[in-house]
Amino acid sequence: MSSNSIDNSNVGNEDVEKQISKALTTLTEQELTLKELQKYLKEEEENIHKRKLHFETKLNEIKKIKVKQERLFTDISNNNNFPKEVKLLQKNNKIIHLNISGTIFTTTFETLTKESEFFKELLSDALEDNSNEEKAYFIDRTGFYFNIILCYLRGIPSFEARLRSLMKADLEDLVDDIIYYKINSNIYKYLPTYGIEYLKKQYNINATNNAVTFANNGMNATLFENNCKVIKTKGLSAWNCAVTVNNTKCQHYKVKIHSDQGGYIGFTSSKFYNPNGQNSGYYLDVYNKLFLSPNENNGVVPSTTTFLTVGTIVEVIYNKEAGTISYSFNGGDWIIAFKEVKEEEEIIPCIELHNVGASFELLDIYSVNTSFPMMNLLPPPPLKPTLY
Repeated sequence: MSSNSIDNSNVGNEDVEKQISKALTTLTEQELTLKELQKYLKEEEENIHKRKLHFETKLNEIKKIKVKQERLFTDISNNNNFPKEVKLLQKNNKIIHLNISGTIFTTTFETLTKESEFFKELLSDALEDNSNEEKAYFIDRTGFYFNIILCYLRGIPSFEARLRSLMKADLEDLVDDIIYYKINSNIYKYLPTYGIEYLKKQYNINATNNAVTFANNGMNATLFENNCKVIKTKGLSAWNCAVTVNNTKCQHYKVKIHSDQGGYIGFTSSKFYNPNGQNSGYYLDVYNKLFLSPNENNGVVPSTTTFLTVGTIVEVIYNKEAGTISYSFNGGDWIIAFKEVKEEEEIIPCIELHNVGASFELLDIYSVNTSFPMMNLLPPPPLKPTLY
């Protein structure tokens, strides 16, 4: 046998051994992988079993809760062994329907009774009466006024704006309904001044409101009579004393002149308002009977309106949409004093007091619907608000 044949045979054996070794290594790796897979599957089986036990436990808890609920509902139906707290909660959340002269209102027992003795009496049997869940209690009053009262009972922030936008006759009717429904006296503080006066005149009820007040943080003015009156007490004769109202969002207010010492009534920029200095703005000059503005759009107060004496009532309204500021004297016709009022900054009510002794009384402030049309260049009085 030649040496070449022996060499080839050795080479072949080595290849076979390598292949066998490789196959054994692969088999060993696969065995390890299989063991890992078996271990993983066992762990997963254990996890599934644990989750199954957890699910079964929760399911049992849900079944127990369901049984309790069924018993509770049975107690509610039978009204037996029912906790007082739960009964009260059920009563407060009970839906109540009211028919106010044909207008249907839907609210809760709690909303109606928390500040009304009238509804506490009317609905005293509301929980026991389950004969007709759609029953509507009929009340022979006006739905328009009850809607405003319901806004108050619900705590809706727009209640005060709706209240203050009412004309005098409507406000008197609303006060009548407040008395009829026996609403808690807390509501009185939101009434405009003539609402407070009507309470006193018609029902002999003394009340005060906290909305119609001056805001004073200056050094030359003194507020008195529940912050409804202001007088300049120092600072000599100079434009170094000004006041605004607490509700700076007000665009319509009414004041009474209490002295002949001069002053301005109108609006100024909120950004530059200074209670100890002169404030540029749109004003009625009470002493000189002039309309003054920062853009020299000035004019003389018509002589046919008033002499602007002590006791004169001045009403001023800023119509932001129309860009006008108008005045009325002693309840007379409206006069547009300024047009094209375009302020980049918000403008706020402002009264400037010049001489020591100058004094004004804030009679009322109003919310105003600025979308009213301009007819004959005279803005109408505030409209009834849109109710929802």
